Amino acid sequence: MSYRKLSKEFTPKELAEAFVSPVKLSPKQQKADDLQFAQTRKRSLAQMTPEDYLVSPSISTARHLTIW
Repeated sequence: MSYRKLSKEFTPKELAEAFVSPVKLSPKQQKADDLQFAQTRKRSLAQMTPEDYLVSPSISTARHLTIW
């Protein structure tokens, strides 16, 4: 998803926080983080058009996006 699309849904602060993850998480925090990531990924995949899906970088289980 492009920054332009993301910026319509999230504030700049939310976008910045999405790319910052603590190095150490408790098991409880890790489980909550994993659940949130899975929900976000599912929502993102559901919103993708077939064209988006074909041209997107690998979206398998990458936890962090690379910005080119």
